[in-house]
Amino acid sequence: MVEGHTGSRERTLKTCYRCIETNYLGYDSPRNAYSKDMEKDPESIVELDRLVQFVKENPDSHYPVPNIIHTSQIKVFGNYCNLRCLMCSAEDSSGVAEEWIALDEYTPEGIAQRSIDRSGSEVPFTFPTINYKDNNINEKKNIFKEVYKDFLKYGTVYVAGDINNPQTEVKEYFVRTDPEDFYGIPDVIDETTYHPYNYRFGFGIRKLARFGYESKPGNFWTGNDKIEKQTALSAPTSAVKGLEYLLHWEKERQNGDEFTNKRLFIRHTGKYHIVKLEDRESGNVGFEYTSGELRARLPIGKKFSISAGAIYRTHQQAYGYNPIEIWLNETKIDEITGQEVTANPWYSLGFEYGYDDWYYRSSDELGNFRADWYWTDPDGSIVAWTDVQFRDEIFGDLMNRFNNEAYAAIDAFGEVAPILGFDFYHYKSKFWLHAYGNWIMPYHKYLTGDEDVSYLNRNNWGKGGLMQDAGLEQWSDYQAGLMFGWKVSKSIGVFIEGEYTKFWDSKIYNSSIGLNFTFR
Repeated sequence: MVEGHTGSRERTLKTCYRCIETNYLGYDSPRNAYSKDMEKDPESIVELDRLVQFVKENPDSHYPVPNIIHTSQIKVFGNYCNLRCLMCSAEDSSGVAEEWIALDEYTPEGIAQRSIDRSGSEVPFTFPTINYKDNNINEKKNIFKEVYKDFLKYGTVYVAGDINNPQTEVKEYFVRTDPEDFYGIPDVIDETTYHPYNYRFGFGIRKLARFGYESKPGNFWTGNDKIEKQTALSAPTSAVKGLEYLLHWEKERQNGDEFTNKRLFIRHTGKYHIVKLEDRESGNVGFEYTSGELRARLPIGKKFSISAGAIYRTHQQAYGYNPIEIWLNETKIDEITGQEVTANPWYSLGFEYGYDDWYYRSSDELGNFRADWYWTDPDGSIVAWTDVQFRDEIFGDLMNRFNNEAYAAIDAFGEVAPILGFDFYHYKSKFWLHAYGNWIMPYHKYLTGDEDVSYLNRNNWGKGGLMQDAGLEQWSDYQAGLMFGWKVSKSIGVFIEGEYTKFWDSKIYNSSIGLNFTFR
């Protein structure tokens, strides 16, 4: 430890950090032990004085190469060790590294960065290096131990839920008048929608690796993807090689509407391959699909990789197909005039669902006459006094009902397409950048489902139905994400996080940007 360097960590050689911290805590450091040993060797003392003088005169230089080697420690072969000594650390023991990762204390990247910060040099190996198989021992394998080690170890099983208040109701009232006494005292009808409490409960099992910049959202996993989002579910390449998975199911109620959400995610990442299976349903947004991917992966250096392969996806909803619009656009030839007219007037949809209209005339005190149609529901109750009121208040719900019934009659679709992806990941404790993207190329081939109502014909519907002479229209789907963080100083930090997904007609945005200032 060079005199004059102990008061400022920024001016202290990185190589000295560990001894300084150890002495500060009141313990003997390797420096003290080596100094006592070197007192017995006059040549070593002379060499030490030379090195100290060099550092004083060249404070910004790296530590000079000594002429005399007093002690040598070789660590370039790795950190493989099957012991977990309490006084050891992950830099020196893969067993300790394994425990730290399992306890969410560090990620592999965080351990490597810790070693760099403490030693002042790049790590010549990857953390953790864990392998407990002894090829010299022929022992009978226990299938349950193998399943536990490969699938369940470090996984988390959870059951959780929450209850909260629904959206505040907006008071809505409706005035109902007597047809026999239109200007008499009306009935005030409370049409406010009152929602019961919101709830969510679910269960699952997960084993997902976090990237170095990701922090654990809490002490316990709840399955709430609104706060426990992980980049591993979107990025092509995982934070670690091997098997990862998420099996989640939940039931929720939001403002009176009940939904079922589920997600099955399985991925195996190797040096040169990516295999991924996913089945997802988000009932609150009507998003449901299944996918399977097989990609070849090419690492370019330690931070960048590209991948290419094929993806198979299914979707239940007929994206780009609007049944009610097609029904309203149907035409026919009038038998009397010979002209093309609307086959299904908009109001006739009410007749399809049991509504009926009734013609009436009325006059005011000045003798002004007015004529219109009032509407009754299937029970015979008046629901609208004019066609305009029926169109504005009732017709919209009937349109949705018509579409939902039409969608339910359509079989699920399945299509395959080529996919390209990339990952760039750079992480240090004070600066990180993670960018990734997936491009599902415009060469989709439907294997199941009615191609007429598929996404290939989304723009080929007009008056009279499907335009037979129109060509199939391909499309691109893509997903991109960016995670950027920079700790400018001990008090200031900036961050940018965002992800954009476009699948068929569904577009999902998720982004945040900010500046952090910590008072000290």
